[in-house]
Amino acid sequence: MDLLVAIDTLDDLVHNARAVPMTDQVRLPRGSLEAATEQLRAALPAAGLGANPEAEELLGRLEGVARSAKRVMLTKDVRVDKDELYEILDRLRALAGA
Repeated sequence: MDLLVAIDTLDDLVHNARAVPMTDQVRLPRGSLEAATEQLRAALPAAGLGANPEAEELLGRLEGVARSAKRVMLTKDVRVDKDELYEILDRLRALAGA
């Protein structure tokens, strides 16, 4: 999968997510967040960023956000900081040359 497509997939997921009232967080299905993160990891080498330390650091941050996401009771959703995800995605886009 192309890196920009993988970035846009996660961006769309965050953009269309339900907001958590009175916070900067959104609710995402844990499986969708993990799948989008895996797609990004798989797309890095094809984009020539497989050994790029900044790209690895950003992907590590993204994986950390996914791991530390708080579970939403009685659902398969998790709560994540929308602004942090957008910041990571914007920096990845810049690395990809978009």
